[in-house]
Amino acid sequence: FTDFIRVVVKGGTGGDGCVAFNRGKFESKVPPSGGNGGRGGNVIFVASPNHSSLHSVLRTINASRGQNGKGHMQHGSAGKNLIIPVPLGTIVREFEEERYNRPFKTEEKLNLDLSIPDAQYVVAQGGSGGKGNPHFLTNANRSPKYATKGEEGRIRYLELELKTIADAGLVGLPNAGKSTFLTAVSNAHPKIAPYPFTTLNPYIGTVDYSDRFQLTIADIPGLIQGAHKNVGLGHSFLRHIERSKVLVYVIDLSKNKPWEDWNSLQNELEKYRSGLTKRPSLIVANKADITEKAKKNLPIFETILKEKEQEIVIVPVSAKYKKNIVKVTTLLRQIVEKVREKEELP
Repeated sequence: FTDFIRVVVKGGTGGDGCVAFNRGKFESKVPPSGGNGGRGGNVIFVASPNHSSLHSVLRTINASRGQNGKGHMQHGSAGKNLIIPVPLGTIVREFEEERYNRPFKTEEKLNLDLSIPDAQYVVAQGGSGGKGNPHFLTNANRSPKYATKGEEGRIRYLELELKTIADAGLVGLPNAGKSTFLTAVSNAHPKIAPYPFTTLNPYIGTVDYSDRFQLTIADIPGLIQGAHKNVGLGHSFLRHIERSKVLVYVIDLSKNKPWEDWNSLQNELEKYRSGLTKRPSLIVANKADITEKAKKNLPIFETILKEKEQEIVIVPVSAKYKKNIVKVTTLLRQIVEKVREKEELP
């Protein structure tokens, strides 16, 4: 799994114009007949819902060259466009490269958000084809013996950063049971084991409802204290939470003070991106069936939320045994539908 790369993209060079003449048997003046070169191919990124990683994107990408012109006014064919699928949710930013000496003008810098499924974006245009010698025909020069070469394609140095797009993002400490919960509610099958950091990459699952309503949930690798400072690859994990419309905190209710875990998670999110914790949220109190301590922790947790005037619902579940899962998915749907309705408002 790769969610950040740097690449060099280059549009295809245009084909060269041709110097040629139509030589008739008895013609004293020979008319020019060289064709123009074909335009170079473009490099095009397409936002693909079927890709989930940047690992297959080449670090150097070159579109094909246009064909040279030929005699008898035959123009060269255009170079083939090179279409590169990248995951939906990829951010594309242009950066300056020392080898690329031409200074940027601010308005020229590329900055794209590939968040529309199957949308295509030209990131490097091919160069124009060269002109054949008929282009230089004048009254003074009826048989021009020169043509122009094709232009070089555009070169860009790009950063690609993948930020997972999902309706809901699961936020929790390592081993809180996020992966088990995702498996219980969706079609995703992340690796599950009783030790921290089992999930090393984001997984996206789809929750299907009986009336064909669907929503997506992203399982983000577990956060640890200092994640906002990039401790434990924190930034790599947190960038995937940014796009989630709803935050689902998965808390291990069997721990001594589970509300402290929730406070810690909120602290990391807020320090990483101010306002992130203001998004619609839901607390899944997992492992509620394991011990008596877990059962006693629930009312204490609810009281603490009320004291902090937090309008957030907490639902006790057992993800392992799928207890109370339907209640969670029902509440989650209600929250997601409200968010989608707001997004559709003009």
